[in-house]
Amino acid sequence: MIARVKARLAAASLPDWHFNLGRILEDCDRAAEARACYLRCHQLDPGAPEPLLAAAGTHEVEGEHLAAVKLIDQALGLDRTSDEDRKSTRLNSSHVS
Repeated sequence: MIARVKARLAAASLPDWHFNLGRILEDCDRAAEARACYLRCHQLDPGAPEPLLAAAGTHEVEGEHLAAVKLIDQALGLDRTSDEDRKSTRLNSSHVS
């Protein structure tokens, strides 16, 4: 089932879909696939730090600490002036694994 969802999302341009699939994959212990979804989300919504932070978490789970720190630094460097305008549900859907 996840393969079918991933195939449909590959062409989708809705960032939240990719983010939420990343969460599902992360819950299934599929960190590399989750990271790919988070990074696609970031491509579609480059001003949002949440996908980068989530991707960093997948690196951390795999013991790739330097890669995680690089993504965290990238997230911290984003321009946050548009946060009030962004009506994203990502923060509400975030969870601690």
